[in-house]
Amino acid sequence: MFRSTIKTACSKRFQSTLNLQSELQRIQKAKYLKDTNTKEIFPATAKPSASIFPKIESIDPSKDLQTKPFNNTVLGSYYISKTTTGRLPVYSEIRRGQVRETVIRRIEGDVVLLKKDLLKALPVLHEDEVKVLQESKKIVIRGDYVGAVRNVLRKVL
Repeated sequence: MFRSTIKTACSKRFQSTLNLQSELQRIQKAKYLKDTNTKEIFPATAKPSASIFPKIESIDPSKDLQTKPFNNTVLGSYYISKTTTGRLPVYSEIRRGQVRETVIRRIEGDVVLLKKDLLKALPVLHEDEVKVLQESKKIVIRGDYVGAVRNVLRKVL
């Protein structure tokens, strides 16, 4: 009981000290503003409520979000976004020492439909040479077909 009484007394004294300090700061600030003949930008009662983020109610998905042209009659229901330099993301990689593979990245939408369209457009490719990686949205083709795939995608895109 004695400890709680001391704690209460100390906390009241500490609180009164804080109140005195804040009152002293307010008086010094008022004196400074009067001496320099300036005004407060934000009064103590008004806090700025500016935010860099818009409210959820004001977001219109059709205007604000960057949407891709899916379900196009030419493209089907997939889209390949270009790289930052404006090129198609079709690359040649060497696996297991000497096996060359062509990798198509940055595919959005139906990857399997793109595989079927590539098989139709390039009769050189066989079904077992083309592998779809759904998790990473890639198509891997066994062999070096970078030029042929880029030409087909340029015609379509």
